[in-house]
Amino acid sequence: MQEVFAGKAFYDCNVAMVVTNSTLTAPAANTARKLGVTLWDRSRLIEELAQTQASIEFEDYLERYYE
Repeated sequence: MQEVFAGKAFYDCNVAMVVTNSTLTAPAANTARKLGVTLWDRSRLIEELAQTQASIEFEDYLERYYE
């Protein structure tokens, strides 16, 4: 989480995000919350992918969630 958080600042990004096809530990989730890192675990990833089945463009998806 700390590397993702640091990378956000280093690369001048607007959002720091960790996506996994597994689960996250409680300490990882707690650290992410404190650092403002967005987390997607397996269940969230499945939900999001199910919503994109309508072939929405990636840029439109980002605008919907992060602007």
